[in-house]
Amino acid sequence: MDTQERLKRIVVWANGIDEVRAVVVTGSLSREDDTTDEWSDLDVQIICRELTDYLLEQTWLDDLGEVWIRFPLDEKLHYRLVWFDGGKKVDFQMMTVDTIQEMITSGELSDEYQRG
Repeated sequence: MDTQERLKRIVVWANGIDEVRAVVVTGSLSREDDTTDEWSDLDVQIICRELTDYLLEQTWLDDLGEVWIRFPLDEKLHYRLVWFDGGKKVDFQMMTVDTIQEMITSGELSDEYQRG
């Protein structure tokens, strides 16, 4: 499964989860400088009303394809690095709507949004 197909699968999954309000692609694939190549991974933020137990545990990743490796990078920021079948890597970050609202209120974007 290529990156665009994987992203479509993530969006279809997210549309079926009431807690999920948005899916945002960040990282190199969201930049306009065309620095991606076949080795570029997919960086995805899942914006939720609240970080429910469903999103904080990891079995939901199985809904997105055959998982080879899942690794929680930072529990505080709720990152998951995931290698799916075929060796394609997706970096997930779960964020709340409140976090997005804080960026709006402060007028300052997080690192992910400033980079691309």
